[in-house]
Amino acid sequence: LGAQEVRWLGDGLVTVFVSTADGVRCAIDLQLAGRRRVAGERLSIRVGLNVAEALREETDYFGAPVAIARRLCDRAQGGQILCSGLVAGLLAGQQAFSFRDCGALELKGLATPVAASEVLYRHDEPAALLAHPPFVGRAAEMAKLTHHLQEARAGHGGLVLLAGESGIGKTR
Repeated sequence: LGAQEVRWLGDGLVTVFVSTADGVRCAIDLQLAGRRRVAGERLSIRVGLNVAEALREETDYFGAPVAIARRLCDRAQGGQILCSGLVAGLLAGQQAFSFRDCGALELKGLATPVAASEVLYRHDEPAALLAHPPFVGRAAEMAKLTHHLQEARAGHGGLVLLAGESGIGKTR
């Protein structure tokens, strides 16, 4: 989807997109993928989206636009995608996307409230989970991840890091 992974946050990821629509599509895809059970568990994913000119230093981005996206993510509930009013405004009128106005939100560390919307998607519709082909071809990798998840459930936590070049299917 034209994404560039910018920064790993430990429990999150900062990603930039050339296209606002691609960013929203990716957020929806993440949420739908998180609803699939893996070893009996579902992920609780929160997403915050913003669009603006950010300060760039080599391969990282900084400034208020990034802070707004992060604070929107912090305010989101599991399974929810919150975006700035700018995102909703850019995609207004496109049938592929639906938004619910959340009004102006006070966000930690920001002097003025930010107009926000929720990205609506069909997460409870069974067909939505079938809209993407099943995950195939990584049985050994999935077995390792399942083993580590079972270890964590048993109280023997650890860290699993999935890394690789953009576009190879890490999110999938």
